[in-house]
Amino acid sequence: MQVKCVINCLPDTTVAQRIGHGYDIHRIDTLEVAGQPLCISGVKFDGTDAPAYEMGCVAHSDGDVVYHSVVDAILGALSMPDIGQVIFHFSSSTNVELFF
Repeated sequence: MQVKCVINCLPDTTVAQRIGHGYDIHRIDTLEVAGQPLCISGVKFDGTDAPAYEMGCVAHSDGDVVYHSVVDAILGALSMPDIGQVIFHFSSSTNVELFF
């Protein structure tokens, strides 16, 4: 006698995988022109979190390119607009202190 046992480990429905791509760019200039220190992954290069750096990031927000890139990738995977359209519409007259 032969016994055949088949185990189906996969569900009947397929799981959709989504991919998001994000990027962010900001101009680097002197601290006097930028008005804020360089910020990468939440670390400010102003002497408090990390060593002081003589350049800063010109941006309406904190200018953190890593955080903004990750958020843009997540929003892209959700088929949503980029972070600038979802959170705020920045203009040259906008003064934003709290980004999230």
